[in-house]
Amino acid sequence: MYGTFVFDVDGTLINTEDAIIKSLRRAVEETTGEVIENENLRPLLGLPEADVLNRLGLQDDERRTVQEKWSMYLEDNRFLIDTFPGIQELLEGLNIQGYQVGIVTSKTREAFDHEMKPFGLQQFASYIISADDTTHHKPSPEPLRAFMETSGAEASNTIYIGDTQHDSESAEKAGTAFGLAGWGAVHPENTSPTLRFERPEEILEYVTNAPSS
Repeated sequence: MYGTFVFDVDGTLINTEDAIIKSLRRAVEETTGEVIENENLRPLLGLPEADVLNRLGLQDDERRTVQEKWSMYLEDNRFLIDTFPGIQELLEGLNIQGYQVGIVTSKTREAFDHEMKPFGLQQFASYIISADDTTHHKPSPEPLRAFMETSGAEASNTIYIGDTQHDSESAEKAGTAFGLAGWGAVHPENTSPTLRFERPEEILEYVTNAPSS
């Protein structure tokens, strides 16, 4: 049994896929004339913004324009962002049962606050590590290690819940368990989960039914 549950954001706590892909696709097309299919953009979900722009192979002037347009269109498409069903109940339930809850995300603190505050989920997390808090980002173990150093959590007692290969690799390198958020995972076959959950409710069922250590 784990005493600390740490969560990724995109694809785990909130469903941002449609908003991010629609906004990025439009920004790239308007700037470069290139039409990128949705399936080619999905692997970029969950990466820091700078890494996404790097992988698109943009020129410096295109990069700045795409970044500005992407932010603008993401604001326009914010109505597409919502929490996954059962997430609020999950975080509240973990809090009530005395588990430590944290968040580790590749978002900047500004982006995190802007997207998460409307849902009030940050109130359930004792510590939050954003892209601003570390030099290296997932799949580096640095963000999770920063969380554990800040919170006092032990790797052997911590499980990181996420939806991508980068989340899985980050947890493995940091020495924590990895729980796959099957409800948001696009390519679950690329992950190596310790535990797999198809619905947020299954995490509460797990902590309720697992034997005490």
